[in-house]
Amino acid sequence: PPGSLVLERLVPEGVSIAGLLRRVERLSAVGSPVVSELTILYCKLAAPLANLVMALIGAMMVLLMRGGSRVLNFGLAVVVGFIFWAAVIMGQSLGEAELFPPLIAGFGPLVIFAFFSLLGLKKARVF
Repeated sequence: PPGSLVLERLVPEGVSIAGLLRRVERLSAVGSPVVSELTILYCKLAAPLANLVMALIGAMMVLLMRGGSRVLNFGLAVVVGFIFWAAVIMGQSLGEAELFPPLIAGFGPLVIFAFFSLLGLKKARVF
């Protein structure tokens, strides 16, 4: 029934993955755009992987910067962490604005940072 389709602004923090999937299904059934919901869905699915990527970034930084000042290394780690989270948030915003496809908006920043971290680990001769 039309009364069950509420098209209010979606609050990402308050909706589960299952709720997002139901909403995408209902909106798709009536022909409404679902880009924003898909972007939020992919960002929610990518969020647990962000912790692994941060650990990968940290490992790469530790192995590449063995010498030097501890304060400088700590400051650099904080800056890189902020850049990472800014990229994640920017990806979500660009996806919701339909400038990036939802899948790339959700997982793109993680893939890019993981790729460069793996390159750094290769340079440090970890594998």
